[in-house]
Amino acid sequence: MRDRFAGAFQRPLAGRQRVRRKGPDVLWRELGDLFRELADETGDGYWREVADALPGA
Repeated sequence: MRDRFAGAFQRPLAGRQRVRRKGPDVLWRELGDLFRELADETGDGYWREVADALPGA
């Protein structure tokens, strides 16, 4: 999956070790920050609810 994602965005092959690493690609708090920012920008409270429902958010 990561290889397809990297290929779709034409990431350089030199970074292949980073693409194949194990573990999560993002942290829950990073997703929470993203959804909070989305809620602020769109004015849609749904995204804040999503952010608050994430573990560790």
